[in-house]
Amino acid sequence: MRTLKIKSLGPVKSAEIIFQRFCFLIGPESSGKSTVAKILSSCLWIEKMACTSLDEKCIAHDDFRKDLESFHKLEGYFNEDTEISYASAYISIHFSRGKLSCKFLCDGGNYVRHKILYLPSDRSAIFLKDVRAMPLGLTNFRSCLLNWVNCRSHYTKENMLSITGLNTRYYYDEDAENSGKSGDYITVSSDSARGIPLFHGSGGTRAAVLLFVLLDFYLKGYYQTYDHKKRMSDLTYGPNKCMSDLQREQKLTKTILSKYSTRDEVWKADLYTRLTKPQRTVFIIEEPELHLFPGTQSALVAHIVKSCNEDSRGLAVITTHSHYLLSEVNVLLMAGILEGRLRKDSSEYSELCAIIPEKEYLTPDEITVYALDNGTCKSVIDTKTHLIKDNVIDFASHEIEDVFCKLYDILVRTVHEK
Repeated sequence: MRTLKIKSLGPVKSAEIIFQRFCFLIGPESSGKSTVAKILSSCLWIEKMACTSLDEKCIAHDDFRKDLESFHKLEGYFNEDTEISYASAYISIHFSRGKLSCKFLCDGGNYVRHKILYLPSDRSAIFLKDVRAMPLGLTNFRSCLLNWVNCRSHYTKENMLSITGLNTRYYYDEDAENSGKSGDYITVSSDSARGIPLFHGSGGTRAAVLLFVLLDFYLKGYYQTYDHKKRMSDLTYGPNKCMSDLQREQKLTKTILSKYSTRDEVWKADLYTRLTKPQRTVFIIEEPELHLFPGTQSALVAHIVKSCNEDSRGLAVITTHSHYLLSEVNVLLMAGILEGRLRKDSSEYSELCAIIPEKEYLTPDEITVYALDNGTCKSVIDTKTHLIKDNVIDFASHEIEDVFCKLYDILVRTVHEK
């Protein structure tokens, strides 16, 4: 569990959010959903930097704000009253009046390294021609692009990835890209021999392929092929990029040998592996529903949950405007609640599994859902039912229905008058 408190930052006046394995943030445009997600992302990076170096003072005061303003495009969001507090099982982070402080809450050796992916709402632009030649700067968009480039070669013509619900498969053709053509292709399942450049696909297809590929690779292929001595360097936090991976790992080795001198060699070797080789993946996704049909939105969120659940390696923080997406979350929550109440050998349990695959279940203790509006946030999980409150999911529908009823009343009166 992680807790984040934000005061006076951009559109957020005051917010306190608890993050479990899954967290969903809903609200109108410019309500602060992405702001919260970006602050969490930066705090996770600081936690990672501090815990994997065993140094709680590894981030300078000025770097935190500067990197948020540049990497996450939050320039103009800070003021003299801005406060940020983050706490996990490993570390507490506090930012106030331009000063950053970090404190380990337990032995730093308990941490396991996370791979953190931030997927901004403009992510589909990575398919633009020559986008890699553009001066992108050190931004979350560039980080997303690098994560995409780093995973494509895993999906060849012999190892295509099926995109659930779209009847298509994705593959990467390195030879085609080296010859000046597109390297990203999709095939229609009924005609797998003919590749179509992904750039020529619909906006919805590109958006879905990007998410499916990143989810699949960074929860499976990434760990199967990972070599911490030869890996492509993560886009590390801010100015600390001046220190190479090799230098960091050499420094970590010295710290482990010094700090844990009484521990046996096997324990120290295990610690080194846990701090240098990722064990879990955190996906922070802005608006996964972009460009997608309502039914596909529902299928996508079920796929995200299933992907994260398959080996309990994944965590997901999602910002959304979509009540279709939240309706599907409620379905998966209901399935998880029923699983906890039914006997595994009962006919009802078999019926449940036939409707919703077991890997898609959500349990109340691993999810939080918050609504942001007017500078504040509140949990929208009903404490009795453990489901998302109906008025949150159907808010827009109720408003539209109210307007329609008023118009229908006028129509009825007009008919009667005639």
